This record gives sequence, C-alpha cells and structure tokens, in this order.
Amino acid sequence: MDRAYDLAHELLGTAKQLSTPRDDWEPEAIEAAHWRPLPEPDWTWQASTLDGIVHALNEALQEAEWLPEREAPPLPHGATYSLGEWTQRAPLRRIVRGFAEPVRHVPLVSRVPEPVVLYLVHKLPGGADSLMVGGLVGAIVGPQLVIWTRDALPPPFVGSFLSQAILPMIAIPVLLMLRTPRAEQAARGSETGRPLLEILKMPRYILAVATGVVSYGVMAFVMTAAPVAMVKQGYGVDNATLGIQWHLLAMFGPSFFTGRLMARFGKERVTAFGLVLLAGSGAVALSGVALSNFWGSLALLGIGWNFSFIGATAMVTDCHTPAERSKAQGANDFLVFGVTAIVSFLAGSVMHSAGWVTINWAILPALALMLVPLVWQASRTKVAP
Repeated sequence: MDRAYDLAHELLGTAKQLSTPRDDWEPEAIEAAHWRPLPEPDWTWQASTLDGIVHALNEALQEAEWLPEREAPPLPHGATYSLGEWTQRAPLRRIVRGFAEPVRHVPLVSRVPEPVVLYLVHKLPGGADSLMVGGLVGAIVGPQLVIWTRDALPPPFVGSFLSQAILPMIAIPVLLMLRTPRAEQAARGSETGRPLLEILKMPRYILAVATGVVSYGVMAFVMTAAPVAMVKQGYGVDNATLGIQWHLLAMFGPSFFTGRLMARFGKERVTAFGLVLLAGSGAVALSGVALSNFWGSLALLGIGWNFSFIGATAMVTDCHTPAERSKAQGANDFLVFGVTAIVSFLAGSVMHSAGWVTINWAILPALALMLVPLVWQASRTKVAP
C-alpha cells in the first residue's frame, strides 16, 4: 500500500498546486456598460494531470483490495465528489460604487471514484505527525544550550534560563511569514455544527480526549521528575540533561513514520501500543537506578508519547466536522494541557515526598484504565490489507 499512500499525497499536493487561488485577483473597473463574455477555458493539461493520478490511485487500491476501516456517511442523492478548482473571471462592468464580474468555477476532476475519496479521508492522518518533526531541532539544541550556558553567568543556571528564554524568539520571523487562510463567507461562518455538549457526549470523543490527557500527563509527570531523580542518584546535571535530550529525540523522531503506521494498522492500535510503551518506561525505571535505566526509561517514555498522543489527536479529528473543529479541538487542548500543567507541578512534590519509585508506580493504573477501552475499540476496527 506504499504506492497508494504516495499517490494520495501526490494527488493532494498537485491539486493544491494546480487549483486557482481564490485571492489572486483584483476587480477592474469597466467604463462601458456592456457584458463581456468569458473567454474559452483552457485547463486541459491541469485536468489531465490530476485525472492520471486519480486513475493510478484507484487502480492501486483495487489491486490491493483495500477497504476502509469504517463506512463513510452517505452522500445526498445525486451528489458526487470533485477535486481541485479552476476559477475563471472576466471583468463585467462598473456598477453603483463597486465592481462586478462573471465567475466560472470548474472542478479539475469532476468525479472522483469513491474508493479514492475513502482512502484520502481515512488513510491520510492530516499532517499531525509532520507537525511534530520540528521538535527534533529543539530536542538537540535545547539541552545542549543548558549545558553550554549553565555557568555563563553567576549564580549557576542563570545563563541556561536566559538562553532558553531567548531561543523561542528565533521563531518570531517564521511566524511573521505565516499566511493563514481568509475567513469563510458569512453564510458559511454561521454554520457552527453541533453544540459542544453534544460532541462531549460522544463515546469515541471521550476516549480520544481521555487518551490524550493520560498520554501527555504521564509523559510530563515522569519527565519532570526524572532529572531530579538522576541528580539525586549522583549522575550530575550533564547526564540528566543528556537523558532529557534522548527523551526529546524519542518524542519527535518517530514522527517521520507515525502517520504511516496509523494508516497501516489503525489509529487505535498505534495509540494502544504507545500506552504499552509508556508502561514499559515505568517498568524499566522500576527495575533499577543505573544510568542506563534512566536513559532507557526516558527513551521509551518519548516513543510511547509520540504514538499515543499523535494517535489520540488523530482520533479526535474523526469526531467532528470542519465547522465543529474549533470547539472540539479547543476543548481537547484545554483538557490535555490543563491536566499536563497540574501534573507537572505535582511531580516535584511527589518526587520530594515519595520518591522516584512511587512516580513510576503511579502511572500504571491510569495507563491500564485507558488501555482496556482502547483495545476493545481497536478490536472492532477493521485493518486495511
């Protein structure tokens, strides 16, 4: 199925590239009060390019006998799926204090086969994994800056805190170049979808959010306490910092293929495997206090977080429509990061009062509580061939 996956990405990228942007024009005043006909369209090569990719993807899915993990909602009678859009405009005439123009919108692929649509919907995670790749640079630079600047200013660690405060400022020029899509028209903007309370009652949404809360909370709880435990065992700040660096690399490194794993095995299975790895992290930590135990535990903690949190985030996207995205994702983020902030504060107190062993025993009940419904949900989900 790698060929189908590559074709699907090529299809979406090419459709975006060939489609006419909606904001690439300026209205033009026409003094003469007469209608101007649209010229004959010329988008043959764009349409033929996309048609070829759609045809190849449809053949690849048929050869692999691919089936979706779940049924798609039925389309209204007579409706079809199209892909891409060629927008053609021609000046019309000047009207009262404004401009008007005839517009012709033509899909580049007028009818997309249903297997292709289902594959695009179900098997492309939507970029959640690619967003994590940027963390790899921070995973290397951040901890090393702590080591290099620890004694730069008196007292110790002042330089480390200042360097970490300056580091995020590097992102400002990149953010200034960001161009977000324009807001939808008022008619579309009024479509808000279901009330948030109704979304919160969905069992699948509850499972996805709870899994995200547990995966992120467990990771933050253990990661916050780990450096303190390593220093307490006499391994020093440098070894503790390197341990966190390996942990961060393990968090973001798998993002290169997490999406493919979810496409192949299903979101629930990958998420459940991530929770198992988080539990394995606790087991490694409980087996001893050697430096290898700390580093191995933190590495498993990072990989487990990657699979479980990205999987849970992808599960959330299955529970809402585009109109409901802001409220559904907003509630999810509020719960996930609210709990993460709380457990991060608790980690130090628990570490001081009960110790490293208690930290790792404490995460196991929460992981087991989420694994049971997640495994049950995964067992009811079809696996793509």
